[in-house]
Amino acid sequence: MKPWGHIDFILDRTSEIEWSTINTVSFEPRSIETHSHIKAIKESINSTFIEFNYKNFINGSDLEKRKIKIKEEFSISPKKEIQNSISDYNKKISEILEASEKSIIFDITSAPIEFTLTFIKRVISSDEIENLLLSYTCTSLYQEKASVHECDPPTAVPGFSILDETKRSNLKIDNYIGFGFTPANISSHLQEYTSSMTEIIIPFPSTPQSYRRNWKAAELLTRGLSERPYFHRSHPYDIFGLYEYLNKKVSKSKNINIMIPIGPKPHAVAMALTHLSNPEKSEVWYPKPTKINPSTSKKIMINSNKKSEILGYAIKLNGKPTL
Repeated sequence: MKPWGHIDFILDRTSEIEWSTINTVSFEPRSIETHSHIKAIKESINSTFIEFNYKNFINGSDLEKRKIKIKEEFSISPKKEIQNSISDYNKKISEILEASEKSIIFDITSAPIEFTLTFIKRVISSDEIENLLLSYTCTSLYQEKASVHECDPPTAVPGFSILDETKRSNLKIDNYIGFGFTPANISSHLQEYTSSMTEIIIPFPSTPQSYRRNWKAAELLTRGLSERPYFHRSHPYDIFGLYEYLNKKVSKSKNINIMIPIGPKPHAVAMALTHLSNPEKSEVWYPKPTKINPSTSKKIMINSNKKSEILGYAIKLNGKPTL
């Protein structure tokens, strides 16, 4: 069972669970939508707010100003400010989990990719946390401009790489690149690491803006490849669908499988879960952003029931992963 859908659908079917929420306050207005929605349903729910320091970004001052405006507008004072380093990620995650209840709703909407994946891995392996529900607030309008203007070359996300270095040197590499809202230039990665196969995962369906941006980026990428890559369309919000697809291919592969999520956040989670199921033959790499476009997502998506489109994914129930 891999339940996902509108968060109300998941909450109705887990009504016996006493949830607490962990929310990231960022420069995006949608970053606190999950909190507002759940608070309207369950007033007594315990909520923890965290924020990330954007000062080391090229346009960090602008991002910080937007974040402060949102905190003031919604009268939110996050308990923890987290620095953008894996050591601080792990330190703060330990503090959060120690203070958490047994059941957590973690809103991944605006949390950085590396923090999101590290948090999920820690919770799945935790004996104290019995239930983990991820939430994600969809946007109805993306600009055609890239969400990330500049980024570092892709490197392995700490905790999501193969520990045995001899395997990497003795085996060929298959690349899975999740395109989407960050058309980063990863040609240098593909040129440095000999690849027997490259597959590009395209979010579908998508908005016209995203469609044009994705295929333009894919065209630029394919120019530098000796062989044409495969293309696979995957729903932008279906974590479990992409996980099942990747897990089936990776588990049968005799090569090292490097997955690079530069698309929708749910695709990044699917890749992380694939690695956790295949830790000896897969890695998750990520091109860490250094300059973010703060105005990429414009509006929160409203569904046919006139509710904010907030999706929920039950990753762990009753102490066991739902994979």
